[in-house]
Amino acid sequence: MKNFFFDVILSPFFNILRGAIKFYEIILIVRIVMSWLNPDPYNRLVILIRSITDPFLDFFRKLLPFLHVGMIDLSPLVAFLTLEIVQKIIWWLSKTIFQ
Repeated sequence: MKNFFFDVILSPFFNILRGAIKFYEIILIVRIVMSWLNPDPYNRLVILIRSITDPFLDFFRKLLPFLHVGMIDLSPLVAFLTLEIVQKIIWWLSKTIFQ
């Protein structure tokens, strides 16, 4: 019964969650590149990407104010590290607890 529950419900959930995290990492990379290129701030795509990524990055900016050194913002680095840790926890849960 335990393997059935994992195979039918939790395994697809974990796969979707890992895919969502990977997709969010791609959006973060696009956001970083956008900050270097300085695109039109009124472009709908720019507004959408900033509205998706800025709350997550602002959390780290407020939590760790020393991440902004001069013109360099290190909050995306901490965001990527956090997402990687979350992915490792999800992988660990899917491999150890449920199997």
